Formats: sequence, structure tokens, C-alpha cells
Amino acid sequence: MDRLIYRGNSMRMVFCPGDYLLPEAVDFSVLKPGDVICFCSGNGRHVVHRIIRRTPEGLITMGDNNPRPDKEIVTPAMGPVRIVGADRNGRRIAVTRGLRGMVSFGWHRFRIRIRRAAGWGMKPILERFSVFFQKRKLDEVCFHGELCYFKEKRLIAKRSQTGQVQYVKWYYRGLYRIPAPQNSRSADTEKRR
Repeated sequence: MDRLIYRGNSMRMVFCPGDYLLPEAVDFSVLKPGDVICFCSGNGRHVVHRIIRRTPEGLITMGDNNPRPDKEIVTPAMGPVRIVGADRNGRRIAVTRGLRGMVSFGWHRFRIRIRRAAGWGMKPILERFSVFFQKRKLDEVCFHGELCYFKEKRLIAKRSQTGQVQYVKWYYRGLYRIPAPQNSRSADTEKRR
């Protein structure tokens, strides 16, 4: 495993989608809480999460953005490797590990709680007054099966293959309107004819 490309949202405050992860093969006994690892889960997918606890059965992991730890316990058979850094647009980013990694994990969890509390209070207000904001035209790009919406090279939101829209910032929901999916729009126009 030379380099991996990060995709997903579970470690969003540490990595950005498209980052090249730099793995380091280490002995299983060396891995400790706070380390970010990549392992092959039971369904065959590679997962990048942080170790939060070590038990006699194995390692308990959790994504920094996830609400709860993974159900699956990581064992040596899953081939975990430690992630020591990431390459983002030619710039190397170091990943905190060990005790500093756990402090970073705690800080990320705190930021999520604050952001959710602020978002819950502001969401109804932004939705109610969003009619006053000018509807802004967004550029649409398909990236790994997800539709990404940009405004002046800034990512605003993503639409997954299931059709769910995920905004990058909580307040973008009130500032930008994401158009309906192309498939449903073309089906509607055919019905009208």
C-alpha cells in the first residue's frame, strides 16, 4: 500500500477529500490511542479512523466526525497501517498521533458539538429568510460519483448517489439553493410533453 486517496466525511477535520494519505507499516503492538490508521473492514473496504481505545481483543476506532465508535474491533488480521501524513495539493500535512492525537480528537469533538448547537438554532431562521437571499448560480462537477457544487472555486455542497445533499458549511443552506437532480428534472419535462 503506497498511497491512498481519502474520500468520505468521517475524518473531515483532519483530511479533505482528494488528499493522498501516507501510510507507514508498523507492528500491531506499536499502535496506540490517538493514532490514525487505515484498515480493511469486514466488507472489504478500506477505512481511515482514529484509535480511541486498546482492548485485549483489539483496537476500537472512531472517525473524528462520527457520533459513536465503530462496531468492528480492529485485529492484526485486518492489516492496519498507521497514517503519518497527507499530501494536499503538493503540500505535506503531518497527522498528530498518540496523546497529541487524542487531544486533537477531543478538540474536534468539541467543535462539532458547538457547530451543531449553533446550527440547530440558526437553521429555522435561515430557512425562513432564505427567500431574501439572491439565488446564486453554482457550477456543477461530478467527482467519484458525487455531484459537487462550486461557487468561484469554493465547494458549497455535494449530492451523493442516493440524492442526499450535504452542505460544507451549515449556513450555506440559507445562502445557496441546490438544483433538483438532472434525472428527475428531465423526467418531469417528458411528463409535461
